[in-house]
Amino acid sequence: MPYKEANELFDFYQLDSVNFLDEEKDVEFIDNLELFLKSNMNPISITDSFYLEQEDYETREFMWTFLKKFDDRTDNQYFKCKDEYAKELIQMFDASDKSWVSLFKDAIKNEKELVDGCNFIYDTDTRHLPKYEMTKEESSKFENNEKLFLHLIKLGLKSKGLNINDYIGRLKEEIDVLKSADVIDYFLSQYDVMKWAQDRNMLTGVGRGSAGGSLIAYLLGITQINPLDFDLLFERFLNKGRMGKFEDRPMYEVETNEGKTISFQEGDLVRIIRDGRETAIFIEDLIENDEIVRY
Repeated sequence: MPYKEANELFDFYQLDSVNFLDEEKDVEFIDNLELFLKSNMNPISITDSFYLEQEDYETREFMWTFLKKFDDRTDNQYFKCKDEYAKELIQMFDASDKSWVSLFKDAIKNEKELVDGCNFIYDTDTRHLPKYEMTKEESSKFENNEKLFLHLIKLGLKSKGLNINDYIGRLKEEIDVLKSADVIDYFLSQYDVMKWAQDRNMLTGVGRGSAGGSLIAYLLGITQINPLDFDLLFERFLNKGRMGKFEDRPMYEVETNEGKTISFQEGDLVRIIRDGRETAIFIEDLIENDEIVRY
């Protein structure tokens, strides 16, 4: 970000050690960084990382040709340890200039203070799975998502010319496990994504990994592999012994000004306006007078 904009918005500036392959761009970056160094803003040791290893920069550039969108060329925007970061920082200063030492220490200190000030906790005791919302047409035909799910399985058998009697045992086994794991909505979501792509003649994969062992994934068009043709085991994909125990997330109901009741699960993100400022919060952090603007 240009110095003028950042100086008006932030207390910290990103002390990046990136080296651009285009000399003109590199000079522009160094000149901009020099303004930050002379400012009252504090440095922080955060660097842009777009790939894990340095040699992966060629892969990134190759992907640009697919995206038809190109960025400034550099071969060192990889995930660096602090030793690598320090070595690159040294090269940005004259050999006789030791001011990089205090700068480096301040940047590390500020990063640590920022990290220590974060209070994000990842809830590992609750599964956060997508909920499939039926279309109006689907809602008019099916009582719930499970009924829709079973209907789509039957359609899959018919469209692929398969006799249900040949597959009934395997289907009962898979349906029982998927219901126990509460992943029917997840399968419906995957079905919806794949159908949307396939209806538009987009290239989709045939299936990968243990997902190829699911007959239902095949019938829903998520994969293109009939696992029974290759003796693939559904248990490698999912079984009751691998599901673990998770608590259901608490539900929250919010009534809008129009009298409509909206249901949320704990952990759902919503955008609100609070004290005139728009922000994103978890539904459980909603307080009185918050105005929900998007969910």
